Amino acid sequence: MTFFDSWTAVNATERVSAYHAREYAHSRGAFSAWKTDEPRRRRYMRALVQAIRVLRPTPIAAVVDAEGARGLSRAAQTRMRDPYCHCVQAVLRAAAIEAMDRPRQETVRMVVAKSKERTGDVIKLWTLMRETSDYRHRIGELVLDDAKNLPGLQAADLWAYELQKEIERRGEGRSRRSRYPWHLFEWLMYPAPMVRYFSARELAAIYGDGT
Repeated sequence: MTFFDSWTAVNATERVSAYHAREYAHSRGAFSAWKTDEPRRRRYMRALVQAIRVLRPTPIAAVVDAEGARGLSRAAQTRMRDPYCHCVQAVLRAAAIEAMDRPRQETVRMVVAKSKERTGDVIKLWTLMRETSDYRHRIGELVLDDAKNLPGLQAADLWAYELQKEIERRGEGRSRRSRYPWHLFEWLMYPAPMVRYFSARELAAIYGDGT
């Protein structure tokens, strides 16, 4: 059974058309009736993570210090465009580097959720990197679609949301426990995920706003 089949089957079993991180986390939309049914929530989450586990993926992510980005000079912010664009570049680069150890004909297929605000920028960045980067021979096609049609985007949504929450938890410096989904994901932390955190200082150095 393929990942697509496994993920789709999990959603079908729970009568959910598609997973959406914020709706699931706050028991909204398709999950509105699950608010007091923790066993069902956990059963569903375990099944989704298991569908990801069989792929043995290498987690790749880029995280930006949003407050630090807002503190950059106007010129630096213009060069960066916005944190989203910076993350797109960082993730695509990391994925291309990860592919370097694979047969030369293998390339990275970049799949991005359609967005009126972002699609144009994504296409420009992908085109630029495919034409000018030193790893351009590893950059394959760009696919733009709705997340409801692509289990892979739903899985990425799950990973990104829980990574964000775990980073927030650690930043608070408190003893609050990690969220349940993150415990299921911890196996992905070994031997090492490709997760890059860009601090305010690093952003300033990259975009020429100081040293």
